[in-house]
Amino acid sequence: MVDRYYLKRRRCVKEIGRGQCGTVYTEAAIHEVFKVNNPGKLDQLWNDCCMHKQVEEAFQQTTFELRENINLPRILAWHTPSSGSTLPAWRETFPEAAQPEYGLVSSRIDPIPDKMVYTLVVRLGLYDKIPGGLSNMRTQYCLLRLYLGRRGERHATRSISLRNFDLLTIAKALALLHWQANVDGNDVEFVLGRTPRFAMAPTAADLRATDTNSAGVLFGPSLGQDGVAVWLLDFDQCQTFPHDEAGLQQLVRSFFFNDPYYPRPHAEDPKDVALWETLKNSYLQTSAALTQCQMPEPFIEAVEVEGAKRKAGGSIFQ
Repeated sequence: MVDRYYLKRRRCVKEIGRGQCGTVYTEAAIHEVFKVNNPGKLDQLWNDCCMHKQVEEAFQQTTFELRENINLPRILAWHTPSSGSTLPAWRETFPEAAQPEYGLVSSRIDPIPDKMVYTLVVRLGLYDKIPGGLSNMRTQYCLLRLYLGRRGERHATRSISLRNFDLLTIAKALALLHWQANVDGNDVEFVLGRTPRFAMAPTAADLRATDTNSAGVLFGPSLGQDGVAVWLLDFDQCQTFPHDEAGLQQLVRSFFFNDPYYPRPHAEDPKDVALWETLKNSYLQTSAALTQCQMPEPFIEAVEVEGAKRKAGGSIFQ
């Protein structure tokens, strides 16, 4: 017999994202997402779970100063046909003919506030691209991808300045992926969402370095905070890497395989040149605090060499 609560959830479930690996569902009354593997992609979804947890644990073990402003959804459960109660609860939201057997449950990234979405749409001159106009724009699950490596041809009606901490956050996250988690960062995503309800818990060392008056900042924003933050997600293509020449080339390939979240070297626009220099310097500074291995600088140099080759060859994946 199906519980009434589950029947109610069945009416409210929504698909909010679909990628190569899986399809993501949520329900408005809860703060979880349920990611179901697409056909033939179970191994990728499992890798997403494992790599995500490896990154989560690695970030937890570093200092608050290094991981400040980097947010990860929390892994809550991995479910199989023989799992406990959570998967049956989610399975009741799906049609009988399309019951998922496996799924990854994680905390949901809350969407950026409507007023910020509207401001961006107006400033970028996109209002004429939205069917039915701004009043019909759906923002309930809106996240914004941070593409800093490609400049569009269309000019905004007003300029928009990316806050400096967003770029520094991406640079620090890349360094932490490499030298704290030992993960290549292949095909991860950086998005803007709402500030987290609860930040990653501070370590004991973090707490000992503060006092009773200043420790509160370590626990993140309050529940009512209406700001935006950088989130890192989607680890299904990630792999660990060896600390040798083969590993170095793996990192370079992963850097360029990603969507253009990172600024690219050898850009023509002075603003893009400045973005690359900021990312490079922050990445190297963070890496120096994490590892004594000699790979970070050769990695940046190899990215610059590869970037020059791609620019000379006219690659769209610069």
